[in-house]
Amino acid sequence: MDKLLILDGNSIVNRAFYGIRLLTNSEGLYTNAIYGFVNILLKHITELQPTHICVAFDVHAPTFRHKAYDQYKAQRKGMPDELRQQMPVLKELLSAMNIKMLELEGYEADDIIGTVSSICEKNNTKCYILSGDKDDLQLASQNTIIKLVTTKAGSTDTIDYTDETVVEKYGVTPTEFIDVKGLMGDSSDNIPGVAGIGEKTALTLIKNFHSIENLYNNIEDSSITKGTKNKLLDGKESAFNSKFLATIVKDAPIDFKIDDCKVKAYNNDELYSLLVKLNFTTFIKRLNLSVHNNDNLSINEDKSVVYNNILSKKTMYYYYDNEKCYIATCKDDITEIEPTELNNFLENSSIKKISHGIKEHIVEFSKNGTTYNNPYFDTMIAYYIINPSTSDYSLQTVAEEVLSTECSDNMLYNIINLHENFAGKIKENQQEYLFYNIEMPLVEVLASMQISGVMVNKKNLIEFQTTLEQKINDLTKVIYSISNEEFNINSPKQLGQILFEKLHLPVIKKTKSGYSTNVEVLQKLRGQHEIIDHI
Repeated sequence: MDKLLILDGNSIVNRAFYGIRLLTNSEGLYTNAIYGFVNILLKHITELQPTHICVAFDVHAPTFRHKAYDQYKAQRKGMPDELRQQMPVLKELLSAMNIKMLELEGYEADDIIGTVSSICEKNNTKCYILSGDKDDLQLASQNTIIKLVTTKAGSTDTIDYTDETVVEKYGVTPTEFIDVKGLMGDSSDNIPGVAGIGEKTALTLIKNFHSIENLYNNIEDSSITKGTKNKLLDGKESAFNSKFLATIVKDAPIDFKIDDCKVKAYNNDELYSLLVKLNFTTFIKRLNLSVHNNDNLSINEDKSVVYNNILSKKTMYYYYDNEKCYIATCKDDITEIEPTELNNFLENSSIKKISHGIKEHIVEFSKNGTTYNNPYFDTMIAYYIINPSTSDYSLQTVAEEVLSTECSDNMLYNIINLHENFAGKIKENQQEYLFYNIEMPLVEVLASMQISGVMVNKKNLIEFQTTLEQKINDLTKVIYSISNEEFNINSPKQLGQILFEKLHLPVIKKTKSGYSTNVEVLQKLRGQHEIIDHI
């Protein structure tokens, strides 16, 4: 039996955006929502092994619900700029993965999902709906499984719902779930429901009467208390209107055929290039992608030529990984040598050594009594000061991210290219003093600490880490409680909106993109509001 996986694009991308701290690539593009979305997508592709995949997105335009009720979702803020700039890139990535995207003006993603699930029902195709929106539970059946993404205590989980599971959980059928929402309303969508009727009462009424229509046809039933009856009569029009707003359309006029979203092979080069641009090297490895290049690098067998070049030019590139060792003065004279042959060059303080991860080399060579002398240029440290937000500074990762299509299977070739790239950027960024006078000497200090060892109390460190994590979690909850909403505290834009627009604190300083929330500003705001001390 075919299996179709459809994702509620906006729901999943929002959950990813607010659930992961803000991340950027080396060009300053925000990437956390894309990263979280792709991670969730790949996880479920692996688990489900679907034969068909598609993603439904909302269109930035009024829907038939807005036209029927102008206050529908009126309370919602616009999409944050940090998320908005990620949406076209995410869609570009999905296109490179050959994943079908569906959107329809005048309708919401839920309506597209409802229509697709209905088509699957008619064509005997198992449909899996991946969403963080409980509204989709009304679509559950034996053939349509709702994979509801939930976040609890900082971890993300997925709960599967069929029609039977919905009844077990809520005591009503998926279809009756619409009537429950019609009575209780939904603050997140600004659906009013019936004033004074909450979830508990709504569930009880629909369990007994099964629909809003039947409820009002039996409004004089003795099981309905006088107070509830009066609320229902006062809110009758609102109840029916709210049910209309809460009902997912299953026959949206969308041009869709199941075979349109058959799983296809990824566009390797396009996807690889995008993932490199986004600094998502973990996904490159996970998807087993590779760059297609035509490097035919020759290895020079005449070592004396290279040795003489090094001694005359006083510069040496080298690559060492415990198995192989290569040296060169340029891309054209790469030579494979023994480690033992490398020692004389490493100890020569008149030769500049250029490599990646020199601290570990100093530690390794010290085991054989080799003294690694300055000067040297570490491409790993160079990339760190150019792009300190990256989490993986391995040579393979850095080469893939920076060199892209010029990345080679020959790691020494990559080191040479990275050095040329980074030396120029360090000069351009005016980071020469930082790199040459602080970071490079520090490499030796850290290496000596690693060689000699430093005593620490591991138990106390772990306890301190746990304490800090708990304090951060507690402070986050307090900040959310004070501001009466959840937001990304690490986002200057969102924090600024809370402090200066919602809580009306005095604006100290403005930036081109909004309000400044740096340490200096927060210090000046001390005593103005209790939230400042917690931030």
